[in-house]
Amino acid sequence: MTEIAIPRTTASLTRVAGVATIIGAATGIVGAFVLVLAPPVVDSDVFSYPLDATGRAIAQLSFFLNHVLLALGLIALALSPASRARPGRLGAWIAFGAMTLLGVCELWAIALAESTYPSPETAPLDAAYGIASIGLGIGLVLAGIGVARTRLWTGWARWVVLVLGVLVFVVVTPGLMLGFVGGRLALATWMVAWVFFGVALLRDGERVGR
Repeated sequence: MTEIAIPRTTASLTRVAGVATIIGAATGIVGAFVLVLAPPVVDSDVFSYPLDATGRAIAQLSFFLNHVLLALGLIALALSPASRARPGRLGAWIAFGAMTLLGVCELWAIALAESTYPSPETAPLDAAYGIASIGLGIGLVLAGIGVARTRLWTGWARWVVLVLGVLVFVVVTPGLMLGFVGGRLALATWMVAWVFFGVALLRDGERVGR
């Protein structure tokens, strides 16, 4: 009975995490386009731009939810047999830790909504965002190598985690350097890749549950 119960429990967790990841990614995509399309109500040197403090708080809470849901996908990946080859599990947990830090940053940003940007007041938050982003990229690359080596995920799914990590360095980081609009579009593109990761988790859950 125990040998049967564990795979079913794992499969159920993985499927739930897959759905959560897709919802989280969709939240991130919508949030990015809302910020791009929203008419500015504050000057561009205000941290909450283009929203006022209240609007920024709502946006940041949605981004926090986005990170929580994506973190569930990373937990499922860390527990999945698909990440058992080195350095898969280590990378997945590094990515989870970095995603957790990003979630903290989103809440931290609410308190700085009316600050001048950039400024000494917002510099520590920028540093925390940078550390979390780099950590997430490294963690996803390591996890992706493990998934590719394990070969339990087939086709495009075998490479999706590695692609997520590489995109941090070749799309997200350069996009953020292009300014507000470029950064939001880069993040939206990255979130599309997270949708595919969520689908891969759903496929994994079906495989484990057989």
